[in-house]
Amino acid sequence: ICSNQGILSVYDAATGERHTLQTIFPTNHLRYGATDRLGWSNLRDIMAEARWPLRRRMSLTHGVHLPSLADGRDALYSRNGQAIVINPNATSTYVGTELYLLLEAEVTRHWSVGSGVAHLFHGGFLRQSGRPGGTTQPYLYLTGKF
Repeated sequence: ICSNQGILSVYDAATGERHTLQTIFPTNHLRYGATDRLGWSNLRDIMAEARWPLRRRMSLTHGVHLPSLADGRDALYSRNGQAIVINPNATSTYVGTELYLLLEAEVTRHWSVGSGVAHLFHGGFLRQSGRPGGTTQPYLYLTGKF
């Protein structure tokens, strides 16, 4: 289990300027959610993950993310640093619960393939911002080790 405390951002209401962490390397798949919707800016996340070997070269992984805003007066940001939801009047900073499932197989010593699905169940902040429902993201991947 790990927790990221995020970096609090500063919002200046007089000028409308936001000063928050800018993600240099936005490829954070599985670290801040497998739905690939959330960025590191203004985010706190608690994550738990379990992995089970199924066969000699195959494994099943499932996990959960519980992201929330570090500062409710700032925005929820995408992985490329764009503000995607702004609601300084929201009473909740809880973004939602993301569950994911991943099946991975090692094809050779250097190559593996995988498939997964993730779903973000929208929490209080997103619902109060007019975003009911959720987001589902299926994915396939090929990994090379050199």
